[in-house]
Amino acid sequence: MRIGGRPPMRTVSDADMDTPYIIQSHVSFTIFLLSRMPHMIALVITGFMGLQPDTIDARIVPRVGMTFPSVDDAYNFYCKYAYEVGFPLKRYRERRNCKWLNCSMEGKCAPRSADNPKVRKTTSMRTQCKAGMKLKKIYDDAKEKVVSVRVDLINFEHNHEFIKRDSEKDHLQCNKTHDPEYMEFLGAMQDSRVPQHCIMDFVSEMHGGPENVPVTAQDLSNLYGTSISTHIAQHFMLS
Repeated sequence: MRIGGRPPMRTVSDADMDTPYIIQSHVSFTIFLLSRMPHMIALVITGFMGLQPDTIDARIVPRVGMTFPSVDDAYNFYCKYAYEVGFPLKRYRERRNCKWLNCSMEGKCAPRSADNPKVRKTTSMRTQCKAGMKLKKIYDDAKEKVVSVRVDLINFEHNHEFIKRDSEKDHLQCNKTHDPEYMEFLGAMQDSRVPQHCIMDFVSEMHGGPENVPVTAQDLSNLYGTSISTHIAQHFMLS
């Protein structure tokens, strides 16, 4: 009996396993898998090996030979690409003639001795990712001032999954652009001894939900720490 549009199930006996019909079915299915294999492999590599998706606008993809007026301009350009792909970005090591911009997943925690173990509240997210971009500094004739930078090397291969949701991308350090007046307002609330959870509840309601808040609890903690350091420095300057 046929149900809906599905063909009836067929039970194959041991005697029928080597019949031309069954062999032809196996061959057809194998050919189908082989024809789809490049696409399947591409999906696996893109999703789990962290290669650049094909949907990225070519105009924002960095290329070897590109030049920028400064390291900051190159960093801002690379940030646009990092946002679309979905990985965090950081300014890495610097030499007189070059500057590295790397995925924030680069590196690993430094080893600690058994007598002095490092205690962390959260686990490290770094995966020793090697993706990044090397900039060569171009100096003026006097070799004193950097007049431009050139992309000398790029590694697009990440060893971690990309971030998909824009709300999560917005909270990456490289994508944060906090309004100074907004941060001053939050700092005034902290100076008034308003608890942090109350501040987060207030701004969540102000923005229509916690997912729309442009700051995180860690941002508030950092802001408080910066305020304390500033007050201490001012105290020692006046004393």
